[in-house]
Amino acid sequence: MLMIDVEKNSAYDRKKKGIWAIYVWCRRTDELVDGPNASHITPTALDRWESRLEDLFQGRPFDMLDAALSIQSTDFPLTFSHSKI
Repeated sequence: MLMIDVEKNSAYDRKKKGIWAIYVWCRRTDELVDGPNASHITPTALDRWESRLEDLFQGRPFDMLDAALSIQSTDFPLTFSHSKI
């Protein structure tokens, strides 16, 4: 008989969802700067994207995909740093 540690499994599932939320944000960011419309992205648009990231870490997601990362960041606090070029 196969025994599954439910508590351990649910922690694994939460971590897995957190990793996917990070991946989705990174993938969307990559599309923004390297995708087919990248040549049309303005510095203002990049500033807005940065503001979205800051907002979602403050619990104010813009859309459902942002909400996934916002929710996960409460379970698994993330820190980030950046520099403007």
